[in-house]
Amino acid sequence: MVGSATERAPLFSSHIRLDMDVAKFVEPTFDYLDRSGRRSAAALREVIESWRLKYPLSELAELDARLRTQDNFPSAFFELYLHEVFTRLGMRPRVHPTIPGRQTRPDFRLQTGEGSPVIVEAVTLTEGGRVFQRSQRFLYEALDALNSISTRNYSLHVEPEGRAESPLPLSRLRGQVEEFLRGLDHSRLLEAFTQDDSEDFPSTFFQHDGLFLKIEAMPVIEDLSNDSTRVPVGGFGPVESWVESGQRLRSVIRKKARDYGELGLPYVIAVSFPGYDLAPSTLLNVLIGTFEYVMHQNTPGGPHRLESRRRRDGVWRGGKGSRYTRVSAVLVAERLTPWSMVACQPILVHNPWAKYPILDIGPELTHYRPIEGKYVERSGLSAIELLQLSPELPGLIRDS
Repeated sequence: MVGSATERAPLFSSHIRLDMDVAKFVEPTFDYLDRSGRRSAAALREVIESWRLKYPLSELAELDARLRTQDNFPSAFFELYLHEVFTRLGMRPRVHPTIPGRQTRPDFRLQTGEGSPVIVEAVTLTEGGRVFQRSQRFLYEALDALNSISTRNYSLHVEPEGRAESPLPLSRLRGQVEEFLRGLDHSRLLEAFTQDDSEDFPSTFFQHDGLFLKIEAMPVIEDLSNDSTRVPVGGFGPVESWVESGQRLRSVIRKKARDYGELGLPYVIAVSFPGYDLAPSTLLNVLIGTFEYVMHQNTPGGPHRLESRRRRDGVWRGGKGSRYTRVSAVLVAERLTPWSMVACQPILVHNPWAKYPILDIGPELTHYRPIEGKYVERSGLSAIELLQLSPELPGLIRDS
């Protein structure tokens, strides 16, 4: 049962919002969206509420509870996003359908035209494990401390290396950077910057318990220095992740491929990577085998022949041939967050050896299909076209 708008309370509160502060790095996504008076936050609230109106009323309380907690927000948002995508593609998604003979339930059952129903299991891969996430929080606390510095003359770029094993001394960090900024000649740096001088930006360094920070100060032109929405930290990264994304994808697909056994129906595993990019080449390496070049020489001193091939180390193809054939396809959404969904274009990669192939699912999606032994990309709609997103969303406007 979907239910009408009058039958369900909104996810976000209805108070007047005057808070124009930017989101803190350690701030839960829901808390920021619920307090912020910025146009982009209002647009995101409107999108999420509109998607909830189509979500089954019987499943809404559980979804809302997960959206309100930071640990569960990424996976809950991904499932809400998928429900909206499948609804707009006319697939009539059923949430948490029952599977005969099994206690566990997949996330969705889709109906694609006159074809067989499709079962979809969704999984969200956050960066690293608990130890990594703890060190990430220490880093985010440091970035929030730097954003509390009062300066409109400089933008800070932070390059972290390593991982902190304990909380950083934030007062000492802030004091060191403030003293560093007071010693700079803004006029001279701005002149060098505007003349495209090759001189490096001045830097200070901070080290604590396994974490090393390089903090660069870049002069801000006068027009931007009067922008009340600015914060000192203009960029940071890259952040080291403990586990390579391809390895994690390989592991999760193998696990999910075994979860439901023989379904007798097409089965899709949907994976979200909210924290980092996954190149199509990496995706294909994981699924069908690592691409490599091999040099052949038939006779000593004879000519060389270069062969391109894939190793038999893919999820779908191993040393003994095809495997996990119950998985019909993998649907990947990289860097899917409320802030970046305007640029997220889901990719559906079909299994060449699928026992139950998908023939008529979402032509509006971007597909990688095996044709005559090679994968061929067929581009789909952009996220803005597919979801009819508002031009007020982050990524489309300069926030205010």
